[in-house]
Amino acid sequence: PRLEDMMKYELLPWNEDQFDKLSELEAAEHLGHAYLIQGQKGLGKESLAKGFSAYLFCQKPNKKTACGECQACHLFSAGTHPDFKFIGLDEGSKQIKIEQVRDSRSFLANTPLMGEYKILLIRSAEKMNTNAANALLKNLEEPAPGTLLFLLSHQPGLLMPTIRSRCQQIKISRPNE
Repeated sequence: PRLEDMMKYELLPWNEDQFDKLSELEAAEHLGHAYLIQGQKGLGKESLAKGFSAYLFCQKPNKKTACGECQACHLFSAGTHPDFKFIGLDEGSKQIKIEQVRDSRSFLANTPLMGEYKILLIRSAEKMNTNAANALLKNLEEPAPGTLLFLLSHQPGLLMPTIRSRCQQIKISRPNE
């Protein structure tokens, strides 16, 4: 995926309730370590995860957004924040491979460099091959402190049941007209 596309996010109105629930959990120190964000294509699953990630990294967050001006915001929008990692389909590939997940393991094992969280975002999580999914299970079963995983899927039924069961579910519904 292109870096420019990777860092774009805009919280869509129908996802504000989900964002609010996540920020309330974080404020109460009850944020889980893994979330499966599911819903049809085009409903803003990725922008919700990225927007919330930016909000968590931000040194001066507003009510529902990152300030966009602090060092953490600049690094995040440039795609160079040291505590954020993205996994998706490589160009021309139909699957997320084990190497991609293994590369994220050492990232997740280290403590956050700039704040409280290390965040791994997996786009099209249902596209992980069996070996990649099994490699991810280790991170889901024994997360390091400060680890946060966002798995995005428009076909969550294709994910291994053991992965689904270890994630808190966020369902994005189609908005009313």
